[in-house]
Amino acid sequence: MSLIRLGIQHFRNIETTELEPSQGLNLITGANAAGKTSLLEAICFLGRARSFRTNRVDRLVQHGATGFRILGRLSEGSGRSIPVGMERRQGRLEIRLDGKSVQRLSELAAQIPLQLHTGDAHSLLEGGPRYRRRFLDWGLFHVEPAFYQAWSAYRKILKQRNAALRRQTDRREIAIWDRQFTDSAMAVNQLRIEFLDRLRSEVLTETTELLGTDQIELHYRSGWPSGTSLLETLMQSREQDLNRGFSHYGPHRADLEIRIENRSVHGVLSRGQQKLLTTALFLGQAALLHKKTESAGMFLIDDLPSELDSTHQQRMMARLAALNAQVFVSAIEKGTVPTSAWSTMKWFHVEHGNIQEML
Repeated sequence: MSLIRLGIQHFRNIETTELEPSQGLNLITGANAAGKTSLLEAICFLGRARSFRTNRVDRLVQHGATGFRILGRLSEGSGRSIPVGMERRQGRLEIRLDGKSVQRLSELAAQIPLQLHTGDAHSLLEGGPRYRRRFLDWGLFHVEPAFYQAWSAYRKILKQRNAALRRQTDRREIAIWDRQFTDSAMAVNQLRIEFLDRLRSEVLTETTELLGTDQIELHYRSGWPSGTSLLETLMQSREQDLNRGFSHYGPHRADLEIRIENRSVHGVLSRGQQKLLTTALFLGQAALLHKKTESAGMFLIDDLPSELDSTHQQRMMARLAALNAQVFVSAIEKGTVPTSAWSTMKWFHVEHGNIQEML
């Protein structure tokens, strides 16, 4: 699925614009604060209904306007296209996909497999476990059809168990929830383990190319002590969970441990090498998606020249071209981004929120 038409009104400093992006590479240039990142942010919002810069949607509305609108059209590659749009007005966000109101954001995310590569990509390595769980589950959501249902069932039971804990429910009722909780948790756990087995080989291919090493290790930590069953762990921690009012153990506490030669990547890799590692992780996800759908989805890359040196920029862009990804990449100047690997490309220049396609 690729974005073939985009309309934006009153979003950040973009008053109004209509674009027909390339299904391959889209280069976005302009001075700092011109609106390059705002354009990427609008595309991200169209695919996820959230910004990568703020949690407050009202901050996305252009100064002096009462709301914003983002409209797009997605190509399925079979000749059919799907309209998608969202409008923020009077404090409410309305989302429509293929002529129907969107009730669950998963419906939107399923249509637009979108990955971000921004200045804070290092949070995947340095941030808390939630960043790595989100990374792992993104791939599962788009590659493994059973995952969303399993994850939704687990989240529902997690909320019910937590509610029972907060009510200080009778221990016998908690024990019943423990068994249901364990069954749903193990389904999620197994899907993650199987997916990571596939992802690991793809990531090693990318790290060999970008970092010159195949010694990167990816280990899944389930969210409860190893060597102990989850049901046993829940029984042992029941009183503590009752005191806390929430479930301390389970897949919602899992982590993806990333190491090199059995050591933390922070102690071995430089800051620049860590950027290359995060790039390899994203490319590994893209490679798996490409094997399933013949497309690597959509990449939003903010200020590529500041993230990677020219050699590794070339390798990354060539890899994305080979994976048939649709890429939107920003830079101050056109010549700083390698484009030779792309047969299909468009160039857009941004000045003070005004976006113009260049020839």
